[in-house]
Amino acid sequence: MFRALVGGDGSQRQLSALESVELTIDLLVCIEAHCRPRGEWRGVKGALAALAEECTSAGADTDSNDVLRWLFVNAEFEGNRERYRASSNSMLSEVLRTRRGIPISLCVVAQSVLASLGFEAQLIGLPGHVVLGVGDFSEQMYVDCFNSGRRLSREQCVAMAAVAGAAVNAEQHLKPMPPALVALRTLNNLVSSFESERDAAGLARTAALRLTIPLLAPDDVRSTLALLAHTN
Repeated sequence: MFRALVGGDGSQRQLSALESVELTIDLLVCIEAHCRPRGEWRGVKGALAALAEECTSAGADTDSNDVLRWLFVNAEFEGNRERYRASSNSMLSEVLRTRRGIPISLCVVAQSVLASLGFEAQLIGLPGHVVLGVGDFSEQMYVDCFNSGRRLSREQCVAMAAVAGAAVNAEQHLKPMPPALVALRTLNNLVSSFESERDAAGLARTAALRLTIPLLAPDDVRSTLALLAHTN
């Protein structure tokens, strides 16, 4: 299923904003089901829907700023600084249960809740960090979901890319991430996590799934094959 979903990412037609969010969730649920089959991945979509309903019940659904404030203040989602490299930070079921995660997983949760309530948001893949872009590109607000929903200016995002060693290209760095790229970055994070946790089975599953991503460069394919061979 993952191969079919990731292979169809934008290849047939342009996805709507809501379709893109739904595809991202489907891909991450597939990743969790494959890499941690005994986990609680079946409940992810229900938990996300319940979170949006909870936000509505709290009366915080009329403005995107209110939704974000509710998520990071009332619902207490925040970055997992103590266990940043843990594989659980990339599993949406765990992020929803503990309300702790890494930038990309927290952004996915926030994007899903915002989309459910009618607000547009995109994941922005800065080098080494992912932030959330809320609203139209011309008037986009940038949100650092790992740091309690801190607001960032366009200039601050570009500066973060420069600090990470990337050549400054605002148009390129602030471009929304397609679902396939969100999946790839999640798999990259899981490779690092499973290596750190010495989880050979998780590492093998992740490497095998990574090979199905059409965005992989030839060097990435070779390194992933080598990693897979090492785990067998």
